[in-house]
Amino acid sequence: MSFLNRLFGLPASQQPAEVASVQDPVFGHLEWEPLVGCWNGSLPFSLGGAFELIVEASDSQPQPPSEPQRQSFIQVGGRLVEIRNEAIAEFLPDFNSEGIEGEPYTAEELASALVPGEIRVSPEGLVVIAFYDTPENEILGGQALRIHVESDGTHFIELEG
Repeated sequence: MSFLNRLFGLPASQQPAEVASVQDPVFGHLEWEPLVGCWNGSLPFSLGGAFELIVEASDSQPQPPSEPQRQSFIQVGGRLVEIRNEAIAEFLPDFNSEGIEGEPYTAEELASALVPGEIRVSPEGLVVIAFYDTPENEILGGQALRIHVESDGTHFIELEG
């Protein structure tokens, strides 16, 4: 029986306790994900679609989001279009110079090809915003454009995937 428990999951006595969802004043409705130790939610994007919202917990325990997380998210949450556009403007020259076949992409082409992915907020308040390309366009080759925003507003951009 122990082999089957290891194969198919923890025995009932060791299963993580069920944690109720919370209605956070900043993040809205969040569900606890015990296997990954974070809160999950959703955030509509003003230009269409929605981000998966991931609020990481310290020590993977179901504590409510912290004030540093809330403050960082407040600074970023209302500026998602602006942050995306700034990241594209910063990213595009290098992207276009690295072996793109044909005409270089414009900022508008790249912006229209990106869809909301996820927003991850660390316990320390680092906010990572990810935009994905879609299988229909794959401008980024199936990768994600990630924008890391520190609590002081500084940021860096990476292509990941």
